Amino acid sequence: MVRIVKDRFGRVDILVNNASINVLKELEKMDTPEIEQIIAVNLRGTILCTRYVRSVMKAQNYGKIINIASVASFISCLPVFSVYCATKGAIVSLTRELVTELGKHKINVNAVAPGPVATAMTGWFADGKIK
Repeated sequence: MVRIVKDRFGRVDILVNNASINVLKELEKMDTPEIEQIIAVNLRGTILCTRYVRSVMKAQNYGKIINIASVASFISCLPVFSVYCATKGAIVSLTRELVTELGKHKINVNAVAPGPVATAMTGWFADGKIK
């Protein structure tokens, strides 16, 4: 992905780590592949995309990385959000560390932590019923 963008545009100025999923089950009812999938999409994806873009941004001595966390990073939500909350909290911690690590290369790193946003993934939230 990073190579394609750099080849096409000559540089990579901004990365938005926005992919996210959840499995609406209590932790004890999740199987290991479901847990691993949430971690892979929400956290590992953010880490790997950042890892691959950082060398390009460091060479440019410029870049902006925006990590999408969640209000769930800071507050308890529902009993079906444990792994989701853990991954989003980890994104906040990752962001703090990356500020220290990448700031000297003029790479700005921020996290945004929105509340519920109306999407196909959150349709259940509007009617208050977990499906």
